[in-house]
Amino acid sequence: MRSNPWVVISGYLLVFVNTLQLNLLTSWTLFQEVLFYSLFGVLLASRRVGTTVFAAWFVLSIVSLVHPGPVVWSFYLGNPLHLLFGFGMLAAWLLRSRPNLPARRFIAVGGVILFCAFIAGDIYGYVPVPLGLVAGVGSTFLLIGIASREDQGILTIPRPLRFMGDASYSIYLIHYPCFMVCSPLLYHLWVRHPIPIAIPFIVMLVSGVAAGCLLHVYVERPLLRWLPR
Repeated sequence: MRSNPWVVISGYLLVFVNTLQLNLLTSWTLFQEVLFYSLFGVLLASRRVGTTVFAAWFVLSIVSLVHPGPVVWSFYLGNPLHLLFGFGMLAAWLLRSRPNLPARRFIAVGGVILFCAFIAGDIYGYVPVPLGLVAGVGSTFLLIGIASREDQGILTIPRPLRFMGDASYSIYLIHYPCFMVCSPLLYHLWVRHPIPIAIPFIVMLVSGVAAGCLLHVYVERPLLRWLPR
């Protein structure tokens, strides 16, 4: 897969070109984001056209739940998980247009939905796309409730947690290759020097989070400061 030039080209462009394979497993979300931002650019250029495009995109994403179609459509262009972008847009609109939302109710409802989704996922043994969307609904309710309380000055997020939130996407992107590097090294050390199995897992956890934080501070932040210019 790594010798396929289309995989390399797609990885640089963050647009699938003649392949749906990935060099970095977690980067599939970046491909979806670039697709979303391309459509959002249409919305910025023309609200009427952009609204129509987004409405059609979300409707087709719902249709994909029942009729998946070709892989390039169900996985990429019409992935039902694109509805999560719509949930985020709805959350942003509610928080901007209605400053006094019933935050506690949103948090309670979101918590119940998310808890039920976790239980269902444990029963299934995996997370099918419809269940992922249910979890997305619960997360959206929680996000609206917590953000509303923060906007109202009721809730203050400690600075370390805000930093972890800012770095969360970098942590997500880098943790997988970090684990791939650390796990064989830790395994060989563990075979030679048996220690409680929890210790290697803690080392992997800390290394993944630390690598993500470094990526955020030295790559993501400088890029975000540079891009608006």
